[in-house]
Amino acid sequence: VQPGCSPAVARKAFLRLSMIIHPDKLPGFGDATRAFQALVAAFDRTTQRTMGSAPLRRHAAIGRSNEGCYRTEVLCPRCLVPWGQKSEGNPEYYYNLMMEGVRCFSCATCLLAFGCLAAVHKCPFCHGVFEYGPEQYHKKVTCGNPGCTKRFGFLMFHATERAMETAREQARADFEKQSRTLEAKQGRAARAARRAGQPDAKFDEKRFAMGLGNACPRCGLELEDFEDGEQLRHLRSCKNAAAHSAHKARMQERADKQQLAEKQAKADAERAAKESKERRKDRWGDAEKKDAEPKEAEEKKAADADDKEKSAEAKAGEGNGDAEPKAEEGKEAEEAKEEANEEAKEEPKEEAKADEPKEEPKAEEVKAEEAKDEAKDEPKAEEAKEDAKEEAKEEAKEEAKE
Repeated sequence: VQPGCSPAVARKAFLRLSMIIHPDKLPGFGDATRAFQALVAAFDRTTQRTMGSAPLRRHAAIGRSNEGCYRTEVLCPRCLVPWGQKSEGNPEYYYNLMMEGVRCFSCATCLLAFGCLAAVHKCPFCHGVFEYGPEQYHKKVTCGNPGCTKRFGFLMFHATERAMETAREQARADFEKQSRTLEAKQGRAARAARRAGQPDAKFDEKRFAMGLGNACPRCGLELEDFEDGEQLRHLRSCKNAAAHSAHKARMQERADKQQLAEKQAKADAERAAKESKERRKDRWGDAEKKDAEPKEAEEKKAADADDKEKSAEAKAGEGNGDAEPKAEEGKEAEEAKEEANEEAKEEPKEEAKADEPKEEPKAEEVKAEEAKDEAKDEPKAEEAKEDAKEEAKEEAKEEAKE
Protein backbone atom coordinates (compact mmCIF):
# COMPACT_ATOMS: atom_id res chain seq x y z
CA VAL A 1 0.00 0.00 0.00
CA GLN A 2 1.05 3.58 -0.58
CA PRO A 3 1.29 6.34 2.06
CA GLY A 4 -1.96 8.25 2.40
CA CYS A 5 -4.18 5.42 1.18
CA SER A 6 -7.70 5.03 2.54
CA PRO A 7 -8.36 2.92 5.65
CA ALA A 8 -10.33 0.43 3.56
CA VAL A 9 -7.35 -0.27 1.28
CA ALA A 10 -5.00 -0.57 4.25
CA ARG A 11 -7.36 -2.96 6.02
CA LYS A 12 -7.68 -5.18 2.93
CA ALA A 13 -3.90 -5.47 2.75
CA PHE A 14 -3.79 -6.21 6.48
CA LEU A 15 -6.40 -8.95 6.17
CA ARG A 16 -4.52 -10.51 3.23
CA LEU A 17 -1.31 -10.67 5.25
CA SER A 18 -3.09 -11.84 8.38
CA MET A 19 -4.51 -14.81 6.47
CA ILE A 20 -0.95 -15.78 5.50
CA ILE A 21 0.81 -15.46 8.87
CA HIS A 22 -2.06 -16.25 11.25
CA PRO A 23 -0.87 -18.73 13.91
CA ASP A 24 -3.65 -21.13 12.92
CA LYS A 25 -2.30 -21.15 9.35
CA LEU A 26 1.28 -21.87 10.46
CA PRO A 27 1.08 -24.54 13.13
CA GLY A 28 4.71 -25.63 12.63
CA PHE A 29 6.20 -22.15 12.74
CA GLY A 30 7.25 -21.26 16.29
CA ASP A 31 7.40 -17.51 15.72
CA ALA A 32 3.95 -17.24 14.12
CA THR A 33 2.47 -15.56 17.20
CA ARG A 34 5.23 -12.95 17.30
CA ALA A 35 4.87 -12.34 13.56
CA PHE A 36 1.12 -11.84 13.86
CA GLN A 37 1.57 -9.53 16.84
CA ALA A 38 4.11 -7.47 14.83
CA LEU A 39 1.67 -7.25 11.92
CA VAL A 40 -1.18 -6.02 14.11
CA ALA A 41 1.06 -3.50 15.90
CA ALA A 42 2.40 -2.18 12.60
CA PHE A 43 -1.10 -1.81 11.16
CA ASP A 44 -2.35 0.07 14.23
CA ARG A 45 0.73 2.32 14.38
CA THR A 46 0.56 3.31 10.73
CA THR A 47 -3.17 3.98 10.64
CA GLN A 48 -4.13 5.35 14.05
CA ARG A 49 -4.31 9.09 14.67
CA THR A 50 -1.38 11.05 16.03
CA MET A 51 -1.30 11.02 19.79
CA GLY A 52 -2.12 14.38 21.34
CA SER A 53 -2.50 16.23 18.05
CA ALA A 54 -5.43 18.29 19.41
CA PRO A 55 -6.52 19.01 22.97
CA LEU A 56 -9.78 17.67 24.27
CA ARG A 57 -12.75 20.01 24.25
CA ARG A 58 -14.37 21.05 27.50
CA HIS A 59 -17.63 19.36 26.52
CA ALA A 60 -16.06 16.21 25.07
CA ALA A 61 -17.77 13.98 27.65
CA ILE A 62 -21.24 15.18 26.60
CA GLY A 63 -20.48 16.09 23.00
CA ARG A 64 -23.44 14.37 21.33
CA SER A 65 -26.60 12.36 21.86
CA ASN A 66 -26.65 8.54 22.03
CA GLU A 67 -30.02 8.21 20.28
CA GLY A 68 -29.91 5.32 17.80
CA CYS A 69 -26.42 4.30 19.01
CA TYR A 70 -25.28 0.86 20.18
CA ARG A 71 -22.27 -0.65 21.84
CA THR A 72 -21.06 -2.73 18.93
CA GLU A 73 -19.26 -6.01 19.47
CA VAL A 74 -15.49 -5.80 19.08
CA LEU A 75 -13.52 -9.05 18.64
CA CYS A 76 -9.84 -9.88 18.95
CA PRO A 77 -8.38 -10.35 15.42
CA ARG A 78 -6.49 -13.46 16.52
CA CYS A 79 -8.73 -15.52 18.81
CA LEU A 80 -12.04 -13.80 17.86
CA VAL A 81 -13.02 -13.46 21.52
CA PRO A 82 -15.16 -10.40 22.34
CA TRP A 83 -13.24 -7.53 23.89
CA GLY A 84 -14.45 -5.23 26.67
CA GLN A 85 -16.49 -7.69 28.69
CA LYS A 86 -17.33 -6.83 32.29
CA SER A 87 -15.14 -9.66 33.56
CA GLU A 88 -12.07 -7.80 32.29
CA GLY A 89 -12.68 -4.96 34.77
CA ASN A 90 -12.22 -2.09 32.32
CA PRO A 91 -14.36 1.05 32.74
CA GLU A 92 -17.07 1.62 30.15
CA TYR A 93 -15.45 4.73 28.62
CA TYR A 94 -12.59 2.52 27.36
CA TYR A 95 -15.00 1.76 24.51
CA ASN A 96 -14.75 5.46 23.53
CA LEU A 97 -10.94 5.24 23.46
CA MET A 98 -10.98 2.05 21.41
CA MET A 99 -13.47 3.29 18.82
CA GLU A 100 -11.79 6.71 18.47
CA GLY A 101 -8.43 5.03 17.83
CA VAL A 102 -6.79 6.79 20.76
CA ARG A 103 -5.01 3.71 22.14
CA CYS A 104 -4.65 -0.06 21.82
CA PHE A 105 -5.84 -2.70 24.26
CA SER A 106 -4.79 -6.28 25.02
CA CYS A 107 -7.00 -9.30 24.61
CA ALA A 108 -7.76 -11.01 27.92
CA THR A 109 -7.53 -14.44 26.28
CA CYS A 110 -4.49 -14.41 23.97
CA LEU A 111 -2.87 -11.16 25.24
CA LEU A 112 -2.69 -9.74 21.72
CA ALA A 113 -2.50 -5.92 21.67
CA PHE A 114 -4.72 -4.43 18.97
CA GLY A 115 -6.64 -1.26 18.06
CA CYS A 116 -9.93 -0.46 16.41
CA LEU A 117 -8.58 -0.87 12.86
CA ALA A 118 -7.17 -4.35 13.44
CA ALA A 119 -10.18 -5.49 15.47
CA VAL A 120 -13.17 -7.33 14.05
CA HIS A 121 -16.42 -5.35 14.30
CA LYS A 122 -19.91 -6.85 14.14
CA CYS A 123 -23.20 -5.22 13.21
CA PRO A 124 -25.62 -4.91 16.17
CA PHE A 125 -28.53 -6.14 13.95
CA CYS A 126 -27.27 -8.84 11.60
CA HIS A 127 -24.14 -9.68 13.60
CA GLY A 128 -22.13 -9.65 10.40
CA VAL A 129 -18.60 -8.26 10.09
CA PHE A 130 -18.26 -4.74 8.65
CA GLU A 131 -15.45 -2.32 7.92
CA TYR A 132 -14.85 0.35 10.54
CA GLY A 133 -12.63 3.41 10.87
CA PRO A 134 -12.24 5.99 13.67
CA GLU A 135 -13.80 8.69 11.46
CA GLN A 136 -17.14 6.80 11.67
CA TYR A 137 -17.44 7.00 15.46
CA HIS A 138 -19.58 10.16 15.48
CA LYS A 139 -21.65 9.12 12.45
CA LYS A 140 -24.51 6.75 11.72
CA VAL A 141 -23.64 4.04 9.21
CA THR A 142 -24.90 0.78 7.71
CA CYS A 143 -22.93 -2.44 7.86
CA GLY A 144 -23.23 -3.07 4.11
CA ASN A 145 -24.00 -6.76 4.52
CA PRO A 146 -26.64 -8.23 2.16
CA GLY A 147 -30.13 -7.85 3.55
CA CYS A 148 -29.18 -5.42 6.34
CA THR A 149 -30.04 -1.78 5.67
CA LYS A 150 -30.54 -0.46 9.19
CA ARG A 151 -28.52 2.57 10.23
CA PHE A 152 -26.85 2.71 13.61
CA GLY A 153 -24.38 4.79 15.57
CA PHE A 154 -21.77 4.01 18.18
CA LEU A 155 -22.45 4.54 21.85
CA MET A 156 -20.51 7.23 23.69
CA PHE A 157 -20.13 6.56 27.42
CA HIS A 158 -19.86 9.33 29.98
CA ALA A 159 -16.31 10.16 31.06
CA THR A 160 -14.90 13.05 33.03
CA GLU A 161 -12.50 15.41 31.38
CA ARG A 162 -9.77 14.41 33.80
CA ALA A 163 -10.21 10.70 32.99
CA MET A 164 -10.02 11.37 29.24
CA GLU A 165 -6.94 13.54 29.62
CA THR A 166 -5.22 10.89 31.76
CA ALA A 167 -6.06 8.23 29.18
CA ARG A 168 -4.71 10.38 26.38
CA GLU A 169 -1.46 11.03 28.25
CA GLN A 170 -1.09 7.31 28.94
CA ALA A 171 -1.66 6.54 25.26
CA ARG A 172 0.93 9.12 24.27
CA ALA A 173 3.47 7.63 26.70
CA ASP A 174 2.82 4.10 25.39
CA PHE A 175 3.17 5.31 21.80
CA GLU A 176 6.53 6.96 22.51
CA LYS A 177 7.75 3.89 24.39
CA GLN A 178 6.83 1.64 21.47
CA SER A 179 8.60 3.99 19.07
CA ARG A 180 11.80 3.94 21.11
CA THR A 181 11.66 0.14 21.44
CA LEU A 182 11.12 -0.28 17.70
CA GLU A 183 13.97 2.07 16.85
CA ALA A 184 16.28 0.21 19.23
CA LYS A 185 15.36 -3.15 17.67
CA GLN A 186 15.88 -1.82 14.16
CA GLY A 187 19.24 -0.39 15.14
CA ARG A 188 20.38 -3.70 16.65
CA ALA A 189 19.20 -5.60 13.57
CA ALA A 190 21.03 -3.19 11.25
CA ARG A 191 24.25 -3.46 13.27
CA ALA A 192 24.02 -7.26 13.31
CA ALA A 193 23.50 -7.30 9.53
CA ARG A 194 26.54 -5.06 9.02
CA ARG A 195 28.67 -7.29 11.21
CA ALA A 196 27.50 -10.45 9.42
CA GLY A 197 27.94 -8.85 6.01
CA GLN A 198 24.62 -10.18 4.70
CA PRO A 199 21.15 -11.01 6.09
CA ASP A 200 20.03 -14.50 7.05
CA ALA A 201 19.32 -16.34 3.80
CA LYS A 202 16.96 -18.89 5.35
CA PHE A 203 14.85 -16.20 6.94
CA ASP A 204 14.60 -14.34 3.62
CA GLU A 205 13.53 -17.55 1.87
CA LYS A 206 10.79 -18.19 4.43
CA ARG A 207 9.57 -14.64 4.12
CA PHE A 208 9.50 -14.87 0.33
CA ALA A 209 7.68 -18.20 0.43
CA MET A 210 4.90 -16.63 2.55
CA GLY A 211 4.58 -13.70 0.16
CA LEU A 212 6.20 -11.17 2.48
CA GLY A 213 9.38 -10.67 0.50
CA ASN A 214 9.70 -8.34 -2.48
CA ALA A 215 12.11 -10.50 -4.49
CA CYS A 216 13.54 -14.01 -4.57
CA PRO A 217 16.59 -14.06 -2.28
CA ARG A 218 18.41 -16.43 -4.67
CA CYS A 219 17.95 -15.07 -8.20
CA GLY A 220 16.35 -11.67 -7.54
CA LEU A 221 13.05 -12.17 -9.42
CA GLU A 222 10.43 -9.70 -8.22
CA LEU A 223 7.36 -10.86 -6.28
CA GLU A 224 4.99 -9.32 -8.83
CA ASP A 225 6.22 -11.89 -11.40
CA PHE A 226 4.54 -14.68 -9.42
CA GLU A 227 0.99 -15.58 -8.62
CA ASP A 228 -0.18 -16.42 -5.11
CA GLY A 229 1.25 -19.75 -3.96
CA GLU A 230 3.97 -19.99 -6.62
CA GLN A 231 6.77 -18.60 -4.43
CA LEU A 232 7.47 -21.91 -2.70
CA ARG A 233 7.49 -23.83 -6.02
CA HIS A 234 9.91 -21.27 -7.42
CA LEU A 235 12.27 -21.70 -4.48
CA ARG A 236 12.29 -25.47 -4.96
CA SER A 237 13.21 -25.09 -8.62
CA CYS A 238 15.53 -22.05 -8.32
CA LYS A 239 18.93 -23.75 -8.82
CA ASN A 240 20.55 -21.61 -11.54
CA ALA A 241 24.06 -20.95 -10.20
CA ALA A 242 24.78 -18.20 -12.75
CA ALA A 243 21.61 -16.30 -11.79
CA HIS A 244 22.48 -16.71 -8.11
CA SER A 245 26.01 -15.35 -8.56
CA ALA A 246 24.74 -12.45 -10.71
CA HIS A 247 22.17 -11.56 -8.03
CA LYS A 248 24.84 -11.69 -5.32
CA ALA A 249 27.08 -9.44 -7.41
CA ARG A 250 24.24 -6.95 -7.86
CA MET A 251 23.46 -6.97 -4.16
CA GLN A 252 27.14 -6.49 -3.32
CA GLU A 253 27.39 -3.63 -5.79
CA ARG A 254 24.30 -2.04 -4.28
CA ALA A 255 25.74 -2.41 -0.78
CA ASP A 256 29.04 -0.86 -1.92
CA LYS A 257 27.20 2.06 -3.50
CA GLN A 258 25.17 2.57 -0.35
CA GLN A 259 28.32 2.46 1.78
CA LEU A 260 30.05 4.91 -0.55
CA ALA A 261 27.04 7.22 -0.44
CA GLU A 262 27.05 7.10 3.36
CA LYS A 263 30.77 7.96 3.43
CA GLN A 264 30.24 10.78 0.96
CA ALA A 265 27.33 12.12 3.01
CA LYS A 266 29.45 11.96 6.15
CA ALA A 267 32.32 13.77 4.42
CA ASP A 268 29.93 16.42 3.09
CA ALA A 269 28.50 16.92 6.56
CA GLU A 270 32.00 17.29 8.06
CA ARG A 271 33.02 19.73 5.32
CA ALA A 272 29.86 21.76 5.82
CA ALA A 273 30.49 21.87 9.58
CA LYS A 274 34.08 23.00 8.97
CA GLU A 275 32.99 25.72 6.55
CA SER A 276 30.35 26.89 8.98
CA LYS A 277 32.97 27.08 11.72
CA GLU A 278 35.30 29.12 9.48
CA ARG A 279 32.47 31.47 8.54
CA ARG A 280 31.73 32.02 12.21
CA LYS A 281 35.41 32.81 12.82
CA ASP A 282 35.43 35.27 9.91
CA ARG A 283 32.31 36.98 11.24
CA TRP A 284 33.90 37.32 14.68
CA GLY A 285 37.10 38.69 13.09
CA ASP A 286 35.15 41.28 11.10
CA ALA A 287 33.29 42.30 14.23
CA GLU A 288 36.59 42.76 16.10
CA LYS A 289 37.96 44.87 13.25
CA LYS A 290 34.86 47.04 13.28
CA ASP A 291 35.23 47.51 17.03
CA ALA A 292 38.93 48.38 16.63
CA GLU A 293 38.39 51.01 13.91
CA PRO A 294 36.77 53.63 16.22
CA LYS A 295 39.57 53.12 18.76
CA GLU A 296 42.25 53.63 16.10
CA ALA A 297 40.49 56.79 14.86
CA GLU A 298 40.36 58.19 18.39
CA GLU A 299 44.05 57.41 18.95
CA LYS A 300 44.91 59.09 15.63
CA LYS A 301 42.94 62.20 16.58
CA ALA A 302 44.69 62.35 19.94
CA ALA A 303 48.10 62.03 18.25
CA ASP A 304 47.23 64.80 15.78
CA ALA A 305 46.14 67.07 18.63
CA ASP A 306 49.43 66.40 20.46
CA ASP A 307 51.39 67.24 17.29
CA LYS A 308 49.46 70.50 16.87
CA GLU A 309 50.16 71.49 20.47
CA LYS A 310 53.86 70.76 20.07
CA SER A 311 54.04 72.77 16.85
CA ALA A 312 52.21 75.67 18.53
CA GLU A 313 54.69 75.60 21.41
CA ALA A 314 57.59 75.57 18.96
CA LYS A 315 56.16 78.56 17.10
CA ALA A 316 55.65 80.38 20.38
CA GLY A 317 59.30 79.76 21.26
CA GLU A 318 60.42 81.13 17.89
CA GLY A 319 58.20 84.18 18.47
CA ASN A 320 59.91 84.83 21.81
CA GLY A 321 63.32 84.56 20.14
CA ASP A 322 62.34 87.15 17.52
CA ALA A 323 60.85 89.41 20.18
CA GLU A 324 64.16 89.90 22.02
CA PRO A 325 65.88 91.82 19.15
CA LYS A 326 62.70 93.86 18.70
CA ALA A 327 62.70 94.74 22.38
CA GLU A 328 66.36 95.84 22.15
CA GLU A 329 65.60 98.00 19.12
CA GLY A 330 62.68 99.61 20.96
CA LYS A 331 64.92 100.23 23.95
CA GLU A 332 67.55 101.97 21.81
CA ALA A 333 64.86 104.10 20.15
CA GLU A 334 63.48 105.18 23.53
CA GLU A 335 66.97 105.99 24.83
CA ALA A 336 67.60 108.11 21.72
CA LYS A 337 64.34 109.99 22.27
CA GLU A 338 65.18 110.65 25.91
CA GLU A 339 68.62 111.94 25.03
CA ALA A 340 67.10 114.25 22.39
CA ASN A 341 64.62 115.62 24.96
CA GLU A 342 67.33 116.19 27.52
CA GLU A 343 69.45 118.01 24.99
CA ALA A 344 66.46 120.15 24.04
CA LYS A 345 65.98 121.07 27.73
CA GLU A 346 69.63 121.78 28.32
CA GLU A 347 69.99 124.07 25.31
CA PRO A 348 68.20 127.09 26.97
CA LYS A 349 70.28 126.63 30.11
CA GLU A 350 73.47 126.57 28.13
CA GLU A 351 72.44 129.72 26.30
CA ALA A 352 71.77 131.45 29.63
CA LYS A 353 75.09 130.31 30.98
CA ALA A 354 76.76 131.49 27.83
CA ASP A 355 75.77 135.03 28.80
CA GLU A 356 77.30 134.52 32.24
CA PRO A 357 80.97 134.15 32.75
CA LYS A 358 82.02 130.69 31.92
CA GLU A 359 83.33 128.44 34.61
CA GLU A 360 84.94 125.13 33.85
CA PRO A 361 83.07 122.28 35.61
CA LYS A 362 85.02 120.19 37.93
CA ALA A 363 85.67 116.56 37.03
CA GLU A 364 83.97 115.31 40.19
CA GLU A 365 80.77 117.21 39.47
CA VAL A 366 80.67 115.89 35.93
CA LYS A 367 80.96 112.29 37.17
CA ALA A 368 78.20 112.79 39.73
CA GLU A 369 75.85 114.21 37.12
CA GLU A 370 76.54 111.31 34.77
CA ALA A 371 75.81 108.84 37.61
CA LYS A 372 72.51 110.58 38.32
CA ASP A 373 71.53 110.41 34.66
CA GLU A 374 72.33 106.74 34.50
CA ALA A 375 70.28 106.02 37.66
CA LYS A 376 67.31 107.83 36.11
CA ASP A 377 67.60 105.89 32.86
CA GLU A 378 67.73 102.41 34.48
CA PRO A 379 64.01 102.12 35.54
CA LYS A 380 62.92 103.37 32.12
CA ALA A 381 65.02 100.73 30.40
CA GLU A 382 63.54 97.98 32.57
CA GLU A 383 60.01 99.16 31.79
CA ALA A 384 60.81 99.15 28.08
CA LYS A 385 62.12 95.60 28.33
CA GLU A 386 58.95 94.38 30.08
CA ASP A 387 56.73 96.10 27.50
CA ALA A 388 58.66 94.49 24.67
CA LYS A 389 58.36 91.05 26.26
CA GLU A 390 54.58 91.38 26.71
CA GLU A 391 54.16 92.49 23.09
CA ALA A 392 56.22 89.51 21.89
CA LYS A 393 54.10 87.06 23.96
CA GLU A 394 50.87 88.48 22.58
CA GLU A 395 52.16 88.19 19.01
CA ALA A 396 53.22 84.55 19.64
CA LYS A 397 49.80 83.64 21.04
CA GLU A 398 48.03 85.17 18.03
CA GLU A 399 50.28 83.21 15.64
CA ALA A 400 49.63 79.99 17.61
CA LYS A 401 45.88 80.52 17.38
CA GLU A 402 46.10 81.10 13.63
